[in-house]
Amino acid sequence: MRRIAILYNKTGNRVDALSDHSRCLAMALRARGVHAVLFMRTRSGEWVIGETDGADDRTRAAVHIHGELRHCDAVVLQYNPFSWGRWGFAPWLPIFFWRLRRAADAPAITIMVHEPYVPMINWRWRILGISQRVQFLGLGVNADILFASIEKWSHDFSRTLRHPQCLHLPVGSNL
Repeated sequence: MRRIAILYNKTGNRVDALSDHSRCLAMALRARGVHAVLFMRTRSGEWVIGETDGADDRTRAAVHIHGELRHCDAVVLQYNPFSWGRWGFAPWLPIFFWRLRRAADAPAITIMVHEPYVPMINWRWRILGISQRVQFLGLGVNADILFASIEKWSHDFSRTLRHPQCLHLPVGSNL
């Protein structure tokens, strides 16, 4: 049986689209016979195995994430820069995937891009935009497959990152 890890970040006690999408994706994969495991990063930076029934507070003990991911065939990162770092800046994230990629038994790395970076419309967003683009580039070079929630992004990422596997994977709105 294939084992797929789905990684997302806990953004507090509020409901958020990435947590919801992660749980729904895990349930859909499980219904098709895939062993999908949710890994949730908590506010303290610990990784825990999440539940798929909507109960974010029911999790198992903290896990050593790199060790767990090496037992998987594939990893799916649910990516929106603002869910991973303050102001969308998480320089540890590309390093995390670079380390995973270097392992002899590394799983296939997939990034589901819900939002890549902010548009550079003013001086504040230019600073954010530059750092988020560098961060996204660091993630993209470590990924085997990039999924983009918007079709135009999949074409843009293929061209700018020269990524051979960049596909459009529409995500239904939860509004």
